Amino acid sequence: MSAQWESFAAALLGPKQQALDIARRHLDRATASGAPGTKSWAELAWALALTKHGDPTQALTVERTALTHQLKAGNLWGSVLAVHFRSWSLAQLITDLIAAGCTDRARLKALAEETAHLTGGAKTLRMSMGAEIRNMGPFGDETARAIDVARDVLGPEAYSLAERQGLLLRPESNEVQRLALGTLSLRKMAVDHPARTAIPSHWDELSAAEQEVATLAAAGWTNTAIASRRETPPGGSTRRSPQFSRS
Repeated sequence: MSAQWESFAAALLGPKQQALDIARRHLDRATASGAPGTKSWAELAWALALTKHGDPTQALTVERTALTHQLKAGNLWGSVLAVHFRSWSLAQLITDLIAAGCTDRARLKALAEETAHLTGGAKTLRMSMGAEIRNMGPFGDETARAIDVARDVLGPEAYSLAERQGLLLRPESNEVQRLALGTLSLRKMAVDHPARTAIPSHWDELSAAEQEVATLAAAGWTNTAIASRRETPPGGSTRRSPQFSRS
């Protein structure tokens, strides 16, 4: 336990080489012990050191490995930390990409949305446990930083929406952890799930004609049939049909 907290402290507060050396040494010893639980916790410390001082992309992989074990073992605290750490790694990856001149807006947005989802979900998990992050020192600082990074990419309104989706995930079904593992998709959840209904619809942005065409296309009508229907409305006048491709 002492070595575990030494690794966390070094990763968060120590210089780069010290943090990586201590976390790596702890992981090697934990792995050699043959105790899966001990190894999983050491992996979390290693992932944290990688995020702060090395490679956040590698950290994301390590975090999922650790989270898989923590979830299987039913360790709520371990899984909550893994979710937090993943949001921090995503934020650091965004920061590194921007610093390197990344212009792939879609990629940055996707990373920021996942960060917001996990941040909101982590808050719901903490509330279910009665944990207040403001009393957790650097853990709170890192979470605040992740929020700032994601908000800068998405904008305040879009960030708030994405965070709210995470907040609406259900702790009793481990939905936050499953989202972090990549085994849960918000857009593939039941349509009546609170997190799903929070996703804005673009339906109202369509004109009446576009809504009609979309409805017919969804019902299986071909473009030719839709065009024929719309070109000969009651009254005999001709109207132009918006084009929707079926996918």
